[in-house]
Amino acid sequence: MCLNQLSEKRLKTFASGFESCLSPFHPFFKAEVGELAKKTDDKFHQTEAFSHTDMSKRSQLFLLPLSEGQPPRGAFVFGLILFTLYSPFSWILLREGPWDERRLLLLKSWPTLPGFLVRSLVFLEGQPEWLSYSIMGLVTLLAFIVLWHLGRSSYFGLLLAFFVAALFSSWNSWMAFQAYLG
Repeated sequence: MCLNQLSEKRLKTFASGFESCLSPFHPFFKAEVGELAKKTDDKFHQTEAFSHTDMSKRSQLFLLPLSEGQPPRGAFVFGLILFTLYSPFSWILLREGPWDERRLLLLKSWPTLPGFLVRSLVFLEGQPEWLSYSIMGLVTLLAFIVLWHLGRSSYFGLLLAFFVAALFSSWNSWMAFQAYLG
């Protein structure tokens, strides 16, 4: 007899011996499986009776583990957005050189500087200064309100608002610096 035939024969004898050992317990296993199926069915019907709001709260907690389902605080978002909008213009204070008329004008218009992009629009050329500063202020206020609402929505929204404010304000600061130099 070769080795493969011997191992197949031993495997068959072991399987038949194992089946004969389990045959007295066969009805017991069948009953256990039936009970288990009945219990699972009952649990399914019990969970069906619960409202769906419980599961939605649990899923929100799973998605936002750091926030526990709450949006970021308003004062924190307010401060972060203000800092992000106005900090790129700190070059006005930190730049070496004389405090001339142009620098003081930029310092006076600091509240509207995040909307400096308006000054580059063609249709404002030849218009009064108060009109361009008013539109700069409106753009700054609109950007702040949009970014604040985005930041209050969730922590991801706050991160997105931070990066958008940083890009927007950095671009405007670069344009203001070029106008100051030129």
